[in-house]
Amino acid sequence: MTASTFLIELRKVSKRFGSVEAVRELSLAVPRGSLFALLGASGCGKTTVLRLVAGLEKPDSGEVKLNGRTVAAPGVWVPPEARRVGMVFQDYALFPHLTVAANIAFPLNGVSSTDRRVRVAELMALVGLDGLGDRYPHQLSGGQQQRVALARALAPRPEIVLLDEPFSNLDAGLRQSMRAEVRDILRRAGATTIFVTHDQEEALSLADIVAVMNAGAIEQVGAPAELFALPATRFVAEFLGGSFFLPAVVTARGVETEIGCAAQGTAWPPGMEVDMLVRPDDLTLRVEPGGAARIESGVFRGDVYIYQVRLASGRMVRCFGPHFERYAPGTAVTVELTPGHPLACFPRQKTESPSS
Repeated sequence: MTASTFLIELRKVSKRFGSVEAVRELSLAVPRGSLFALLGASGCGKTTVLRLVAGLEKPDSGEVKLNGRTVAAPGVWVPPEARRVGMVFQDYALFPHLTVAANIAFPLNGVSSTDRRVRVAELMALVGLDGLGDRYPHQLSGGQQQRVALARALAPRPEIVLLDEPFSNLDAGLRQSMRAEVRDILRRAGATTIFVTHDQEEALSLADIVAVMNAGAIEQVGAPAELFALPATRFVAEFLGGSFFLPAVVTARGVETEIGCAAQGTAWPPGMEVDMLVRPDDLTLRVEPGGAARIESGVFRGDVYIYQVRLASGRMVRCFGPHFERYAPGTAVTVELTPGHPLACFPRQKTESPSS
């Protein structure tokens, strides 16, 4: 991609709060028109990055560029209101004394009353709130409040929309449906979007591009499927997808483990000892009276059982089993690597214990 393709660019940006380095030497480029997720645990710095883009925080060093224009750098500062950025806060920050229509219209300063009414009507239709303009925030559901906050952020036609943990206040069922709705609304609005979340399912299902953050820095940026299948660092591997590791050795035909051989998604030389990244769906579980592995416990998740299985070596692994049949603790089983896709490998950590 050329530089002009990127609407948002951060170059070696750092930000401290007292003794805490919230963001350190962070560089980031967000393509125009994309839905970009900053994913990480609480305290990793992702919300600070959002606030640096919005202009709610000033970087201690580095440069922030929006649409090719430097908005923050040594000797340069463009205030938030001049950045064409809309922001949806985690708690939505709606004005309780204003109606839905008035909340949406709030950012439209200097716009004629006629144009303001037209724009509010457009946005209420876009977010599916037709007929609710006279209601107040306390008369709305959580999902409706979120749509009002999104409509308000979109009202002045920003180039960039920023969302801070946009679904954290919703119950699990509503969260699922709102993800698809919000994605559709942002697509139709044509806005370039950054949203921050600690929820990997949310990031992987909603974003075009995901950046995984750790301790104020970015560990890896890529398409969701790429990050999940081939994480570049051990941190990303452990953070995504309920992963665990099996000790293995690289050979000419693949990567050998105690439960079979797989192709490696990385390129370590033959003879090297590695830890292979494995997730429950990478394994095939079969009940066999002579099996060398034993089921230790199982948890019903609705669509599947998740079993803790002790291999012959004593190492514990997690496997999926069918939802319609429960295997009791002590059941003899075999566990094999499911063929068909390469698995990421990392240099062996000698201190890892068999029961991890």
